[in-house]
Amino acid sequence: MKKKLLILTIVLSALLLTSCGFLVKSGINSAINFSGEIANVADKVLENKGDFILVDPSKSVNIEEVHEAKSIDIKKIKVDNPIGNIVVKNEDIDKIKIDIVKRIENEEATDDENKKILETINTIIKEENDKYYLKVDADNINYGNTKLDNKRLGIDINISLPKNIELIDVDLDVGRIQVGDYKGVLITENAVGSIELMNIVGKIIASTEVGSIDGKNLILKKDSKFSTSVGGIELDIADMEDIEVDYELGSFEYTYGKEHNYIVNNKKDDNFNSNLPTIYVETELDF
Repeated sequence: MKKKLLILTIVLSALLLTSCGFLVKSGINSAINFSGEIANVADKVLENKGDFILVDPSKSVNIEEVHEAKSIDIKKIKVDNPIGNIVVKNEDIDKIKIDIVKRIENEEATDDENKKILETINTIIKEENDKYYLKVDADNINYGNTKLDNKRLGIDINISLPKNIELIDVDLDVGRIQVGDYKGVLITENAVGSIELMNIVGKIIASTEVGSIDGKNLILKKDSKFSTSVGGIELDIADMEDIEVDYELGSFEYTYGKEHNYIVNNKKDDNFNSNLPTIYVETELDF
C-alpha cells in the first residue's frame, strides 16, 4: 500500500506541474464547467505516465519468463503487478499459461547492468487446491528515484486461461488492465491507469484511483460495481441486473437499450420501478 501511494503521488505531482496551466487557461468559472474539464484528467494522467514511469519497449532491455499451472483444476486466479500491462484472455487450453516480460529503460547503465536490475524482480507463484496466485515483487526498484527519465520499469503480463476459471482478481499499481471474453466473477483494481473490459458475463468489481474504465458488451450480474476517484467510466451494457457506479471527479457514460432505473445519490422519484434493473450512481458532482 505504501508503494502504491508513492507511485500515485509521483504521477499526480507530475500531472499538477503539466496540467495547472491547462486548467487556468480554460477559463473555468463554475463547478459545472470544472467537472467537464476534470473528466479529461484520466487521459492526461495516462499521457504523462508514459513520460514519467512506463517503458518504451523499443529502447528497453528485457527478460522474458513463461509459466504454466501444474493443475487443470484451477478455478480462481489472483495476479499482483506493480507497474506495466496485464492482459487476460480465454483460450482453448487445459492449464493457465502466463508470459511475463520485464523491461527496463535506463540510459545510465549497460545492458548487462540493466539485466542484473531486472533479475532482482521476483516472480512469486503459489498454487494450492483450486487457487493460483502470481505476484511480481519489484520492491527493490526505487520508484522514488528523481531520475525517472533515465530509469523506467515495466512488467507486462499476458495470461491465457482455460474456460473453467470462475474468479479473476487482478491488482495493478500503474498501467493498463485488459480482460476479454470471460464468464465469471471479475475483480480489477488499478491505482493509476486504465481498465478495459470486453465481452464479459458476470459480476464485475472494477476500480481506479486515477484513470479510466471502459467496458464493451457487458452482461452484468447483481452487485457489479465500477468506481473511480478521478477519471471517466464508460460502459456498453448488453444486459444487467442492479449495478453501482461511484465517481468523485470525472464522468459516467453508458448505453443500455432496455428499460431501467437510474438513481443518483439515492434520490428516487415517483417513476422508480422496483421490477426493473437499476443503476445506482454515487458522485460528488450532483448539481
